[in-house]
Amino acid sequence: MTLKDAVLEAARIIYVAHEDSKDKEFELEVTWISGLDGPTKGRHEQVPKELLEEAEKHAKKSLEGDDEDEDEDDDDEMEE
Repeated sequence: MTLKDAVLEAARIIYVAHEDSKDKEFELEVTWISGLDGPTKGRHEQVPKELLEEAEKHAKKSLEGDDEDEDEDDDDEMEE
């Protein structure tokens, strides 16, 4: 798994875990650390803003997809 994939997946997991508290707003903050040959050169840093925004969009889209899957399951049950 790449660092980017890990950030996207972490954001998705956090959004899924927070879904039960929909009424409460939250701000996603993500930091990372890579090896000496990676983007942070072994230092602990904030994830770049562009990647964080992409991760949030990915997480929200994933949640919307889960809702659509539930709707499809409900439709299948009605047809039976």
